[in-house]
Amino acid sequence: MDGTGDQTTQSNITKGSEAGKPAFYVLDTTHSIKPLIWQERTRPEIETKFDPSKSDTVFMEDQYVWGVRARGNAGFAFWQLAHRVEDSALTEQVLMDVISKMKSLKGDGGKLLNIRPNVLLVPPSLEYAAKKLLEAEIINGTSNVLKGTLKVMVSTQIVE
Repeated sequence: MDGTGDQTTQSNITKGSEAGKPAFYVLDTTHSIKPLIWQERTRPEIETKFDPSKSDTVFMEDQYVWGVRARGNAGFAFWQLAHRVEDSALTEQVLMDVISKMKSLKGDGGKLLNIRPNVLLVPPSLEYAAKKLLEAEIINGTSNVLKGTLKVMVSTQIVE
């Protein structure tokens, strides 16, 4: 519901028609609330097994075991702050459409959410295409209207 009693549908996924293209994300990290949250439940602590009376590995093999004990959870916070683009090439038009879509998202009562995309999160395979699209002064002899609009962030964790 949009606060006026009318049901509305909004999405934070854009699906193209080019199957197999790597997914990328446009994020707004300008707010105190972030699109993704990490909740630390148990602080990481290094665990060691040095005592031969408590460790068969140390006693039998003379090998010391190290590890980290930690506990946490991750999840989405405000879903409107992250937009996934899948099965689509990383192009100027696609990025402009996603940025426009994010900026026009509305909350209850039709109020604009003041979303300001500022990060393009890409897998390593799109790193240089993203930098060319967002950092070059001129593309194909014309001014690059997207220069400086988003910061490129590369993550090996989103390789699919």
